[in-house]
Order: sequence, then C-alpha cells, then structure tokens
Amino acid sequence: MSENEWHENLPEDLRNAPIFKPAEDGTIKSVEQVIIDLTNLTQVAGNSLRMPGPDAGDDDIAAFQARVMEKVPGLMVLPNMEDEENVAAHFTKFGKPKAAEDYKVPEIEGFELANVGDVKALAHANNMTQAQFTREITNQATALANASEKLATQHTEQTDIIKSEWGSAYDQNHIVVGKLLKENTLAPPELVEAFDKGELPAGMMRYLLNLSELGAEGTTFSKQSDGTDTVPVPEEAMEQLNEVENRLFAKDMRPGKPEYDLLVARRNKLMRLAYPEASLDADSMRA
Repeated sequence: MSENEWHENLPEDLRNAPIFKPAEDGTIKSVEQVIIDLTNLTQVAGNSLRMPGPDAGDDDIAAFQARVMEKVPGLMVLPNMEDEENVAAHFTKFGKPKAAEDYKVPEIEGFELANVGDVKALAHANNMTQAQFTREITNQATALANASEKLATQHTEQTDIIKSEWGSAYDQNHIVVGKLLKENTLAPPELVEAFDKGELPAGMMRYLLNLSELGAEGTTFSKQSDGTDTVPVPEEAMEQLNEVENRLFAKDMRPGKPEYDLLVARRNKLMRLAYPEASLDADSMRA
C-alpha cells in the first residue's frame, strides 16, 4: 500500500473532513498523525461544555453552571436579588456570619462598642462580612479616639489661656469660680462637671469670675472655714489688679462689652485694696 493509499480508500465524503483533509499544499497526513489528532479530539470532547440552547430550562442552566463551577471553582454565580435567602447564601460564601450574634467584636483598648446587639443586627441586614465588620468597628474607634484627643487638646489650650491671663491669681480665681458654681443651686450640673474636669473654655471662666464680682464687697475672695471672708493684702491685690488691667486694656476689650463694666468694677475694688491709704478716687490712685 502506498503512503497515501489509505486516504484514497476513504469514502469521498470523509476525504475532505477536517481530520482527514489534505493540507493547503496537498500534503496528506500519515495514518499515525491522524490517530494522534483523533486521540486529542476525544480528550477535548470529554472536557468540553455544551452551552445551553435557547430552549434550555432552569434545570438545564443550573446543571451547566454546576459543571462550570467544577471546572473553575473560583467562579461564583450572581445572586438572585429578589430572593433574600439566595442573596444571604451568596454573601455567606464571602464571609458573612450565618447569624448576627456570630459577629466577633474586635478588642480595642479604651473603646467599648455601645448597643452591640443593634450594631450586629444592622451589619447582618446589610450583608457585611466579618472582615468588613471588623474594619468598620476599628474605624469608629479610631475616629472616636481622634475626636477625644482633639477635644482634650482644646481644653488644655483654653486652660493655658486663662492661666496666662490670670497669672498668680489663677488659683484664687479658680476657687472663686468653683465656689460660685457649687454654692449656686441654679448652676446646671453639666456646667459644674465641666468645671471639675477642667473643660470650661476661657471665655466662660472669665464670665463666671466677673459674675462672682457682682455680689457684695468681699464675696469675690475665698472664705475661711469659719465663714469669714479672706481679703487680700495690698501686695496680693496689686497682683490681681495687674491681671485685671491686662484684660481691661486688651485690644479686643472696649466699652459696651458686658465684660468691660465688670472689669472696671473689679479694678476699682482692687485699687482700694491695693492703695488703702490713698484717696477713694480710683482715677487719682492709678492713672
């Protein structure tokens, strides 16, 4: 048998079949090459997937998807957004806990999650994975810590401002303000608490000190344990006078401001104490 006789003996309709068809230059495959090609085609056919036709039903499509998933495990089918159970099952594959209570709250120093049950329920309703839940809670804790740090810095800055303004009279003025708040039953508890924590702004501390000076002579000074007023000696009054005048003659202080009249009254009281032997005319005591 000649080399190409096997091809000539094929039925005519098979001679031009793709597997037997001669090459463009007329070369005919050897029998051995045809066998190899047939073997390869058989293997490919065994691994091939037949696409569902236009008349395929849901079961046919589901079976096709299952076969695809077997071949490529990393693929996922889009959930049916109208089927809540199907959507839940989809996100469970991504890492969503089966139940809301199964979420693990990350342990963060100095942070405690409020309304834990409600937070978990909301996360579960929104299909959050455990990783997303952990990230969200961590972000909340970080934001809260940053806000607290910023607020603490602001309180420190305000305290530094009032300490600088009051100078050596700070401790005494601080006692006066505390006395005013804690002996006044009309003072809001929140205001008293903020004072105890050192969280009152400088403007409020000034206001409260000036408010205390609206009382009778001597009520701006701390009382002794027996109830009598402790009136500063001339040297102490002079130090307080310097602080009051620093505020009174500041660039942003002018007549018409509520604090201005209070500072003037405070200055006159201190001048009488600082210069006990001088005339009662405040203007003549200190030009």
